[in-house]
Amino acid sequence: MTPRYRLALLALAATCLAQQLVARADDRTWPREFGNRAALERYMKQHPPTEAELGAPLFPGAVYDAACSTDYTWERRNWNIVGWCFKVKADAAAMKRFITGEGRPYGPSAILFGDGLLYQTDPKRQAFFESFPDSEPGAAELKVRRHPDMRYDRTCSAERSYDLVLHARTDKWRRAWCFVGDAPLVDLRRFFRFGELSDQRAGALVTMTQVIDQPPRTELEYLIPVQ
Repeated sequence: MTPRYRLALLALAATCLAQQLVARADDRTWPREFGNRAALERYMKQHPPTEAELGAPLFPGAVYDAACSTDYTWERRNWNIVGWCFKVKADAAAMKRFITGEGRPYGPSAILFGDGLLYQTDPKRQAFFESFPDSEPGAAELKVRRHPDMRYDRTCSAERSYDLVLHARTDKWRRAWCFVGDAPLVDLRRFFRFGELSDQRAGALVTMTQVIDQPPRTELEYLIPVQ
């Protein structure tokens, strides 16, 4: 191979690489596919997410934070997780009520983060949520009776069940079912005859939590064991 021919091949390879980088920078689908921080930062600045892309509503008045979103996503690039940060001028209690409210769309995981909210999106997580059963579990699946005033929460059930999938090798639970309502913890403990806030019955672990103090909001979680 002559030196001139070798130089021509190197020039062609460099041109192809540059075209690939440009194509990746123009990709609007998933920021996680960018191979360098500069491309990710450029994307985050130019394309604030919509509610449709997040799959969840935004807190009223929330302001998108591109710098925070870039940092969060870049640090988690090996897990294909994209984080979208929003600054919110509201107290933590108001934000918590917003992200734990009934009927919220499932898909991303919204958490309190810094001085606002963070939405995380993960393709595998999204696919799991979309395939999660719409119907609430029956008595045979729960193994323990239901409280009549607690309502089925599909979003919470999908989120907790996905976490169990991630830890399937070390966890003995295969499925989580959540129910929410306004019943005080004392009423739930009386109904289930619990001495503590959790107990294992018929192989299932039932846990009760007061998610919000005012107005009171409680949550029941049933963990179903691997057969």
